[in-house]
Amino acid sequence: DRAVVRGGRAELVSIPPPAERKGFDLIFLDPPFPMSAALARGSVLERVISRLGTSIPVASGALCIWRFDTRQPPAWDAWNGWRRHVRRTCGRSTLDWLVHDP
Repeated sequence: DRAVVRGGRAELVSIPPPAERKGFDLIFLDPPFPMSAALARGSVLERVISRLGTSIPVASGALCIWRFDTRQPPAWDAWNGWRRHVRRTCGRSTLDWLVHDP
């Protein structure tokens, strides 16, 4: 269909649901590598992640592709309603394919 790019601080920017659906079905999560490595309760990235499925509407079965540094994988447990489906590594980048399964 189309892509919408929103600007601003990711943990604060308002993101309304797509007009034709109840939530987003594809999310790319590609923060700077140090931000993923520093994932912890209360961190900027944790605040962004906690919005997925709450103030950022996502569809059941949505796919989130998260890119991070292979050498510094984030401390990740399943987020509320998300589970790791696939992990792929290519050089310095690792991609986790996460599925929304509330």
